[in-house]
Amino acid sequence: GPRAFPLFFGYVLAVLSLLLLLQSFRPSTPDLAHDSNVPAILPGEWIAVVMTIGSLIVYGMLLEPFGFIPSTAFVVAALLLLVLRVRSLLVVAGMAIGLSLGCYLVFGKLLGVYLPPGSIITIYF
Repeated sequence: GPRAFPLFFGYVLAVLSLLLLLQSFRPSTPDLAHDSNVPAILPGEWIAVVMTIGSLIVYGMLLEPFGFIPSTAFVVAALLLLVLRVRSLLVVAGMAIGLSLGCYLVFGKLLGVYLPPGSIITIYF
């Protein structure tokens, strides 16, 4: 059914996230284990993780009033600008619009998955 792909994708992401988290607690090379000046996890990585989790919370809150397409475009643009620090506005706009419309066409139209239309803004065709 329509929930099989997102559920499988969620399980795969959870396992990969757990592996990445476990891997971050050990030094990547033996030389780093003896160097007390190099932390196992850099402070910038924690900021990126916190910002990513925060963006997912904001995304969940934006879906109901604004719908799937505008919320997805906004969150993708925010992640590109704030977390990945992409400075090309053309790349940010292309990724945000392309990803939100692409996901809408694949999941909404092709697979028939319900995507929230939004109560304030409705952008569906």
